[in-house]
Amino acid sequence: VTNPYLYPMNRHLATLLLLLVLSMGAKAQYFRLENHYITAGYGFGSFIQAIQSEVDDVTSTYSTSATGPVYLKYEHALTGKFGIGVAVAYANFGFDYTEKDASGTTTYSHETDYTTFSILARMNWHFAEKEGFDPYIGVGLGYRDGNWTYKTNDPDGSDEINYSVSFPFGFETTIGARIRLSGGLSAYTEIGLAKSVVQLGL
Repeated sequence: VTNPYLYPMNRHLATLLLLLVLSMGAKAQYFRLENHYITAGYGFGSFIQAIQSEVDDVTSTYSTSATGPVYLKYEHALTGKFGIGVAVAYANFGFDYTEKDASGTTTYSHETDYTTFSILARMNWHFAEKEGFDPYIGVGLGYRDGNWTYKTNDPDGSDEINYSVSFPFGFETTIGARIRLSGGLSAYTEIGLAKSVVQLGL
C-alpha cells in the first residue's frame, strides 16, 4: 500500500532545502530581540488526510470531507536566539455513507466525524543569523483533544457514539524556516512531528 505521508513530505523537504541553499549569501540577523511573530499555516501529510485518501480509493459510495490541519501561532523573541509563544492547531475529518436494509426498501445513513484540537506552549531555537531568512527548531507541550462521533438512523445500531482521547497531552517538535517576502511579511515551512508532517503558511 502506498504511504500517503511520503509524497508531501518529500516535496516540501526539497522546498526547505532549497530555502537553506538560497540563504547562504545573506548576512544580517532576521530574528530580533523583542520582536513579535504571528503565523498562520496549513498542514499536509496528516493522519486525517491519509484516512480520507484511503476511503476515497476504496469505494465511491462514501463521501468525505476534511479541514486542516490549520495552524495559528504567536512567538515573542526573548533573545536573538530563543523565542516563546503559543501554537494552536485544529483539524476535522468526516465521512458518511448510506445502505439499504435486507429488503432493499429502506435506506439508512451512517455518519462519522473526527475533530482534534491542541493548544501548546512552544519554544523555538533560532540557530542562524541571516538576512531575510530565519531557520529554527521548535518544541511544544500542552493540551490536546480528539473526539470521534458516530451517528446512524439504523434501528439495529446505536443512535450516537462519542469517544474522546483519554490522555489529553499534546507534544510537537519541528524544524522550520521563515523567509522574508516583503516588509514584515514572510513565508514559513516546518517539517516534523505535529498534526501534520509538513506545514506551509505566512
